[in-house]
Amino acid sequence: MGSLQAAGNCAFLEGRHADAIEHYTAALACNGESRPYSAVCFFNRAAASQAMGQITDAIADCSQAIVLDPNYPKVCMPL
Repeated sequence: MGSLQAAGNCAFLEGRHADAIEHYTAALACNGESRPYSAVCFFNRAAASQAMGQITDAIADCSQAIVLDPNYPKVCMPL
């Protein structure tokens, strides 16, 4: 689970945003219980979507992150 998120983070930092989205999506599919972890993955996927100009997807993922963990500090920051 964490390795998928780490792979997404690496892909994002390397500018491979589509790959990052795939990794974060896979991480979400494997996570069944942790709301804070899911919030992080949704937020990270939102950042990758925003970087690709997919603003609607980014907004949807940020909204989901807020629902899952309204105290996650990054979710309240602009992308």
